[in-house]
Amino acid sequence: MGYRIKPIVQPKSGPSSPAGRHTRVIWVSSGAILLVAIAVSLIIVAGPLVSPPRTSITITIASSSTKKEWINQAVAAFIEESKANEQFQIEHRAIVVTVLLEEIEPGRWDHYRSGSMIRDILSRKIEPTIASPAEQSWILDLKESWPDRKPIVSDDGPGLVRTPLVIAMWRSRAMALGCWPTAGPDCTWERLRALASSTEGWGILGHPEWGKLKYGYGFVGKSNSATFTMVLNCMSGLQKTSGLTLEDVRRESGCGHAMLALRKPPGDTAVIRIYEKSEWALRDMWQIGPSYLDAVTTYEQEVTEVAAEQAPRLPEPIVAAYPQDGVIMATHPFTILDGAPWVTLDQAKAARIFRQFLLSRQQQSLLLGYGFRPADAAATLGPRIDPAYGVNPQANLALIDVPHSLVIDAIVKLWEAFAAL
Repeated sequence: MGYRIKPIVQPKSGPSSPAGRHTRVIWVSSGAILLVAIAVSLIIVAGPLVSPPRTSITITIASSSTKKEWINQAVAAFIEESKANEQFQIEHRAIVVTVLLEEIEPGRWDHYRSGSMIRDILSRKIEPTIASPAEQSWILDLKESWPDRKPIVSDDGPGLVRTPLVIAMWRSRAMALGCWPTAGPDCTWERLRALASSTEGWGILGHPEWGKLKYGYGFVGKSNSATFTMVLNCMSGLQKTSGLTLEDVRRESGCGHAMLALRKPPGDTAVIRIYEKSEWALRDMWQIGPSYLDAVTTYEQEVTEVAAEQAPRLPEPIVAAYPQDGVIMATHPFTILDGAPWVTLDQAKAARIFRQFLLSRQQQSLLLGYGFRPADAAATLGPRIDPAYGVNPQANLALIDVPHSLVIDAIVKLWEAFAAL
């Protein structure tokens, strides 16, 4: 409520007149009231000193999109917890976490793709406190490409979750390739490439009614799953599981021939569909059906998600195939960019507190419900890692040694050259 004070007009009578005395009493009384109010105010202010609330500390994270549902709920839970729990504060200041998004297409924003994330950090289009791509080699690429003399990170950081790269297939196709319910010795990238290169299509496996192989994956160099699709095929073409070198990555080598089979098959013997994101390929697969896509490269976690959310709509289950000539495990490192000029000491400290929260037993238990394997390889798998969700908890994971980031860059460039043919 506001108060309006009217001016008091001094009467013409002298100070000894009743009117004059009355006027002076009014002034004295008003002044006394004002003095009392000031005194009370001073007493209140001078009471037990209470520090004014400090501003919060804001940190940002660029996180690969596969884990976005888990990250979104974890960020919301952490922010709420930090408001009242000093364990998740810095000197009584709450920590606020913001997730940075990538504009995949005009007007379409989502969590980052791993390759795009590193590119945007190096160009300083984004300046995150934390980078969490799908695979550790992207962090090595960031460190080696960082132009400043001071390293951008002091520690690569631990992995947050685990999920293997797989080929999502309609169950009938996976069984024809010997990949389901258990991946046999013929369940390989090599056999998939033979199918892609055959003029008979699925007829070589006794199913001419399925026509050509129709295969989809994300954009190599931007999408982690697509990039490692080509890495795995390059190595498979050379029959290597480790020790891939720059000299191996040539158009005329077994690496180049293998990559070309899943980029531009000879004589259009297969339909290859390239997407900005692998999850969009998987979406088209279950929405449109086997007449459009037989298989896509994606993650085990995303196969479980389709089974959990879309099973009643599918003509048959979509399952995970684990190629026996090469699989990579995406571990989603949590890397604090503590050497970056835009990250303060308090922000780096806040990021470590957030990391502690994500690796807590509660959050690691929650991620099991999203179809991830826990960060600790010795921990028990969750209920979604089960054949009922299209995946095999006993699958033999033929893990490769991930090549150096420079070798991966060469594979990306070779794929781009094939795209121009």
